[in-house]
This record gives sequence, structure tokens and C-alpha cells, in this order.
Amino acid sequence: MGRHVLEVAGSRVVIEDGEILEVSEPPIERCPLRSKLYGIDEETAETVRGSVEFYIKEWGMFTPNRVVRTHSYPVNFGISEIMASGLGHGLLDCVVSVCEGAGTVLSSDPAVVQGIGAHMTGLVETSPEPKIIERLVENGVTVLSAGDASMDQCSGVSLALEMGYRRIGVTITGQEPSAGTTIRKLHPGAAIAAVHNSGMSRSAAIEVASSCDIATSCASRWAREIIGPRALMQLGMRIPVFVLTGLGKELVLARMGDFEDPLIVGTGNIPRLDKDQPSPLR
Repeated sequence: MGRHVLEVAGSRVVIEDGEILEVSEPPIERCPLRSKLYGIDEETAETVRGSVEFYIKEWGMFTPNRVVRTHSYPVNFGISEIMASGLGHGLLDCVVSVCEGAGTVLSSDPAVVQGIGAHMTGLVETSPEPKIIERLVENGVTVLSAGDASMDQCSGVSLALEMGYRRIGVTITGQEPSAGTTIRKLHPGAAIAAVHNSGMSRSAAIEVASSCDIATSCASRWAREIIGPRALMQLGMRIPVFVLTGLGKELVLARMGDFEDPLIVGTGNIPRLDKDQPSPLR
């Protein structure tokens, strides 16, 4: 098995051969989403380690036992959830995302998009894991570069276009916002979602706001101050997801159409924030 580096609550986590080798102290002291999902009220290196151990045990992440399909939706408006609904409703025909052990991947199966992304968080570095790649391929996934598991979303969109896809969803990160600008020029109709935005710079937030359809706020100060006021729609008030375009709104409305539980919809100025925000914002 390979080497993988990810960020969880801002903590740098290094995994090799399925074992956690390094966990730094997280700069984020509390995250409302992680509190809701895992009951964590104060972030430490040990709470981060525990959640990554959960990913490994329950989802086989970073190991040959990786789960790549699921109909489980742990959060209401996560990006993988929104993209999966977009596929299910025919608004998208391909999603370009990333998976540890495989890098950039293309899928048209909502259950696979959700399986890959349900617990994916801040993947910074990865290397090939043959069994993960094999499982993905068996489930109809196209791996951009199986030899080195590179993460290159621009090349992923180019490959999707070569394969004949046109309604393409793609994730980028606030750490590399120029990918959004490049993809927008490459394929103006792409549905671009910015994730992993904690710690992004002010200039990165400006670029995300001008190039993306949807952006998660994570623990980002600049997402709330720069991206939020430009949004057409906001989802949630603790860790808002900001919807910036008509296409983004269509995808979110499709996601809403999959809900059986009641929804509350209103109007007002954006951003509207609950007192319970990630702390501190970065």
C-alpha cells in the first residue's frame, strides 16, 4: 500500500501501508460538522486520529478494502451528495473527483461518486493502491493516471471531454483555485465545486467566487467574507455551502428533490451565519 497525506481540521495526517504514522495538532479547535458526525467538541491530535481510524475501519479507506459504492448520505448538502443527485437527475453525465490510491477519477454512477466522496477530506497527496484502482475500474470508473495516482482536475476534465461527456461536474480545492479558472476556459459549461477551503487566501477566495458554481465555506474566513456575499443561495448556517450560479442552483434543487424529510426555505441577505461556526476561522 502507498503513502497518503490529508488534512483533517487543519491537522496534517500521514498514512503509509494503511497505518497512521503522523498526526499534527489541529489549528481548528472545534468544527460543528465533526461535532455532529463524530461527537467531537474539542479537536486534538487524538480526535483527528480517531476519525481517520474510523475511515479506515468502517470504509476501508487507504487500504485494499476500500468501499467505493454507497447509498449512505452522512450530510445533507455535501459536494459528493450534490454531484450524485446531479447525476441521478440527468443534470450531469460525469463527475471528475479524487480518490486516495487512485488520484483523479471519472465516474457516471451516483453510488460510486458518493462512495468515493462521502468521507473524503482534504486529500493533499496520494500514491497508487492497485486494489483500490481495481475496485474502481470494476465499478466503471476511469482513472486518469493509474501509474502515479496524480491529482490533476484540469486533465480529468479534458479526458472527460475526449470521452464524449459534456455535462461534467468537477471538484477543485481552494488551495489551487487557478484550476477553476482553467477549467472554466476549457469547458464553460462545467459544474465546478470548490472544496477543502480552510486556510485559503483572500486572492484564492476571489478566484473561486469568479470561477466556481458552488463553494464550501469550511473553516475559511475569506469564504464567508468574499464568496458569501456573491452567492445566489446558501445552504446551512454553521458551515455554509455557497451557490454562485444558476447551474449550481439547479444542482442543489435536484438534491433537494431527493429529500423525504421536511425542508425550510427562505429569503434574506447572504451570508447568514449561526453563532456556532468553526473556531478559529482561518
